[in-house]
Amino acid sequence: MSRITQPWSWSTTQSILYYLLFDPIAPAPSDPRPTLPTTFIDSAAGRILAHSDWSSNNTMFDYRASWESINHQLGDGGQFEFLRKGEWLTKEMSNYDNNAVGLTTVYHNTLALQNWSAAGTPSLQWYESGEWANGRQWILGLNAGDPTTISSTGPGYVYAASNLTNLYNRPDFWTPSNGAVNITQATRSIVWLNTDYIVVYDRATSINSGLFKRFNLSLVSNPVISGYVATEVMPSGQQLFVQTLLPLNATASTINGAVNLNPVADLEPTRFVYTVGDPNNAADTRFLHVLQGADAGAPMAPAQYLQSTGGTTFDGAAFSTAAVFFPVSANGSFAGTNLSVPTGIHSVMVTGLAPNGAYSVSIAPSGSDNVITIQPGAGITADKAGVLQVVP
Repeated sequence: MSRITQPWSWSTTQSILYYLLFDPIAPAPSDPRPTLPTTFIDSAAGRILAHSDWSSNNTMFDYRASWESINHQLGDGGQFEFLRKGEWLTKEMSNYDNNAVGLTTVYHNTLALQNWSAAGTPSLQWYESGEWANGRQWILGLNAGDPTTISSTGPGYVYAASNLTNLYNRPDFWTPSNGAVNITQATRSIVWLNTDYIVVYDRATSINSGLFKRFNLSLVSNPVISGYVATEVMPSGQQLFVQTLLPLNATASTINGAVNLNPVADLEPTRFVYTVGDPNNAADTRFLHVLQGADAGAPMAPAQYLQSTGGTTFDGAAFSTAAVFFPVSANGSFAGTNLSVPTGIHSVMVTGLAPNGAYSVSIAPSGSDNVITIQPGAGITADKAGVLQVVP
């Protein structure tokens, strides 16, 4: 009502348009969405919007890894959000911050990676002090280049893999010693699976050790942290379980992030930032998380960390009746692999393979597990982003 009575425009145009928009005698419009696909992928923009269906209780997953080298972009490469039954369980913390931190990755559901400069502090613009302190991605054309993303969708899943490395480096082409180019790898692979699960695998590598690497997640409610599990409970009773499988000795904390922003956006629901870090500040770190949305009182499906037992090295997560695997190296060639999964797993996704590549797959029981052997060759074909689905 305040915008109707005090329009932003120089005339009464906005008020008239509001009146027409909410005409009390206008018939209810028809819903065009049932005629549209439930998944929209803009490959050029690195953008995904995916719905489980078009009902009022649907689940929505969105992902963004787009350009940041033009004006009015945020440090949100690799950002994902999750809406379930009309409530945001996690989303960016939208804001109009004047404190030089609101644009940083801390508030945008992606990695914060501390950089290093031979100059101690690189030559910064006035608005970049928050970026430098928070290990964020650089904007306004000051990074080393925009990200690249591949993505695909199939029965029950949406997948994306992004190389975000350039976003975290800030070269100085005139005085190289004043730059910050210590990050050699920052990649994110993410799967939205069976409506309620999101699996996120991050690779973070710097030249120097001793630099922090952190996974950030903005939440509506302050989560309860127990070991390597954080549980968010919404006012409605809905839950979000966040299980950290990597790093193995991870630390976790939460802050009221909204108090640091000036101001948070109107009606913004998220207030807290959940952060997972590697206390060793190793030069090479992997993060593996399983997120699960659930109804009030519903139990969490415990996630189990898995590793390949031979061939090319993979990290994986098993939960409920599914397992998802990611290659530890984003750049290595695939020479075959052996994956051992519990017998209760009925769907296995193997990511990071050659797009549309062909692979031979064999499955053999071994005690309480099934051993899946994958080799290049005729057999099952991976999808256009290199995801192979196997049914043990």
